Amino acid sequence: MAGEPGGSSLIAHLVDGLVLTVDAKRTRRVTALRVREQLLASNVRLLGAVLLDRSFPIPELIYRRI
Repeated sequence: MAGEPGGSSLIAHLVDGLVLTVDAKRTRRVTALRVREQLLASNVRLLGAVLLDRSFPIPELIYRRI
């Protein structure tokens, strides 16, 4: 998608909906929100979002018990 839903909105009318994927290390929150708003304004059904490359560190106290 690369921050611009132009091509996606053309295809979106042929499918039931889209899943927005964002990269935790590359995609800015403002950009993801803007894309979401553009899709909704184009009457594209947004089914959900997938967050890629997010790391969830395990707290040391829990890690020691594993």
